[in-house]
Amino acid sequence: MDTDSNNIYLLNSDRPFHYFVSGKYIAKAGWKHERSMLSENYELVIGIKGKAFITINGNDHILQKGTCLLFPQNASVEGYKKSDTDIEFYWFHFSPKMNIKK
Repeated sequence: MDTDSNNIYLLNSDRPFHYFVSGKYIAKAGWKHERSMLSENYELVIGIKGKAFITINGNDHILQKGTCLLFPQNASVEGYKKSDTDIEFYWFHFSPKMNIKK
């Protein structure tokens, strides 16, 4: 149930990104993203298995196999519904070297 709040972020790719941290997240059915606030970095999540129901800055999104979400700097992130099945996704925190155009 993605809302009509699709933002486009232009990241300067001719300069390397600053890698911060990454991993693979695995959770059983019933998982719900805890409320958190991103800092001065971005987070890219890529769905592998199941569905995660995530609100980013007040907008609801579904992360599932074949989809990805980009959490912008200083984003408010939380789950709006528990997952119905087991879920898996990759997550990457990074910062671009130059300013972002939105």
